[in-house]
Amino acid sequence: PVPAMMAVFAQRTGVPYPWGDYRQIFVQRFRYFGMENTGATINAQSALVGAHLNGTRPGIERLVAHELAHQWFGDLLTCRSWQELWLNEGFARFMEAEWFREAYGPEALAELVLWWQGRAKGSAPLAGRFHQGPGHPVHGRVYMLGASVLHGLREMLGEDRFWEGIQLYVRRHAHSDVETRDLQRALEDVTGQNLDWYFQQWTELAVRPVLTVGATFGDGHVDVHVAQTVDGTHPAFVMPVVVEAKLKSGDVVRTRGWLEGGSLNLRLDAVEAPTWVAFDPAGGLLADVDLRISSGMLSALVLDEQGPPHARLRAMRALAKDGEADALKAVLERSSAHPAMRREAARGLGEQAALDALLPSAQDPDNSVRLEVVKALGRCFGPTLGTTLRTVALGDTNPDVQGAALRGLANVAPADAVVVINNKVFLQKHTFSWKT
Repeated sequence: PVPAMMAVFAQRTGVPYPWGDYRQIFVQRFRYFGMENTGATINAQSALVGAHLNGTRPGIERLVAHELAHQWFGDLLTCRSWQELWLNEGFARFMEAEWFREAYGPEALAELVLWWQGRAKGSAPLAGRFHQGPGHPVHGRVYMLGASVLHGLREMLGEDRFWEGIQLYVRRHAHSDVETRDLQRALEDVTGQNLDWYFQQWTELAVRPVLTVGATFGDGHVDVHVAQTVDGTHPAFVMPVVVEAKLKSGDVVRTRGWLEGGSLNLRLDAVEAPTWVAFDPAGGLLADVDLRISSGMLSALVLDEQGPPHARLRAMRALAKDGEADALKAVLERSSAHPAMRREAARGLGEQAALDALLPSAQDPDNSVRLEVVKALGRCFGPTLGTTLRTVALGDTNPDVQGAALRGLANVAPADAVVVINNKVFLQKHTFSWKT
């Protein structure tokens, strides 16, 4: 889909692909999975896979989009120093998700945003030296945290103003080096806002806040309380907070406020108790969120296919943590649900080791969903589990799903795993070794 990716990136940046031809080169024994060069990308041979792996190797499609995005963010505009590497890598990761949103819908974007945010933790600032000295680990947060910061800007500024600012940034600094302040100034010039506070918080500090969120209904109001906790050496973060609530009538009410200290109270008018309450529905806040909202509201949000995708995924995680399986099972079994939602449901049920809820989906027709189900089964225990995993390991049409089944089987019934490995049919189909 490279031509389609090019069209999306050109539309978003306002600049057509700038280098004439674009080539992808696949090599053996390459040190990296992919590495961009101006007009060409070198990829590892392992990125060449067949159609039988459709759906279970999304990292390859992200790789292709990521390295293509570097033709704009990295080659057309280049970070001035290692300290500004997030302007290369954070943008490339962010643009991966733009392609996935275009190709697979907002649910796919929400799934990636939650992935970034979960891996953006660390003890180094975003605009910090990439290499801290001999033997120091690579500062990978420039990818995940960088993309999260851009997503937060988009949700705060609005889709149109954000992309208008990005297009100004790209045009203004094409064929030159850039620093974080260049991006900030472009966005400020478009919006008329002072964004010092935002960039100081998210690019210069090495911590992230924890937000505890509760919701109650009474006297014709939905009251949402947000409490912020930051370690004792840093001040409270300033954050724009959005809350939505869906009423039984089907109407969705929305309010917005600014969290500028330790707590914030928001009130929504509602003549009846809401079906669900969604905090930060688009996932623009890079914070650890602890939802203290009733399981009934969380379940209703999860089951509402018209609800905001990011909030639904976050609600699934809260339900999984609290041991609530019914809504997750219902989503997993619902063929109309987006695969991203069903994948998350499978992960949550695996966290609960909910064997009975997972078993019916071991033969799901969607490769990506089936893979997550089989991975989740590997975390369970039960008398029929070994038989199911052995059947999948021997008979599934997708090698990644077979591998997940074999790894799970090695955990619950090692002797059966050995039998599968030595099976003649299995050996004829696979000339490589599974990691067990």
